[in-house]
Amino acid sequence: MKLLYLFLSVAFLVFQAQAQALKPQGSPTDCHRQLGVCRSFLCFFFETTIGSCNRHQVCCRRWI
Repeated sequence: MKLLYLFLSVAFLVFQAQAQALKPQGSPTDCHRQLGVCRSFLCFFFETTIGSCNRHQVCCRRWI
């Protein structure tokens, strides 16, 4: 159980580090490709606000 917790902690830290690198610059509505295919849960991890997938499979950042 501790090993699983450690793995999840490391995975979360990796997601956070990549989020800073992939964060789009510019207006809050800027969009960018995310790992080739956009997934809602990946958008949530990678975006610091609210991530969403549009119909073009692009991860978009929206302000709350």
